[in-house]
Amino acid sequence: MQVVDASAVLDLLLRTPRGERVHALLDRDDVWAPQLVEVEVCSALARLERAGKVSPERLTRAYDSWRTFPYTAVSLSALRDRAWLLRDSVRVVDAFYVAAAVTLGAPLLTSDARLARSPVKGAAILLAQ
Repeated sequence: MQVVDASAVLDLLLRTPRGERVHALLDRDDVWAPQLVEVEVCSALARLERAGKVSPERLTRAYDSWRTFPYTAVSLSALRDRAWLLRDSVRVVDAFYVAAAVTLGAPLLTSDARLARSPVKGAAILLAQ
């Protein structure tokens, strides 16, 4: 079992070099993420499109892969209190991913180096680099 954040999912969907590392570390049969990942991934894909950093074809492939990405969503309300307690250690948006990892007793897989360096007790954070 693993929790993934939006940065790891994006790298995987866009098939970046870090995405290859995410793929190698990912247990595709038991992936979890807070529901927030839906908003973050779609927002990031749209931002990349607006900035002209991703071709339309690559964007379409990434979005189509996202639509069928196999993961189990964790309710934000189930994570809210634990995420709030983490607000001094990480950004609140990241705290929901950390809270999911702690709640599930699973490592958090991320491509975000800042998050991976965060001083969070009780959470195993794996950096795909």
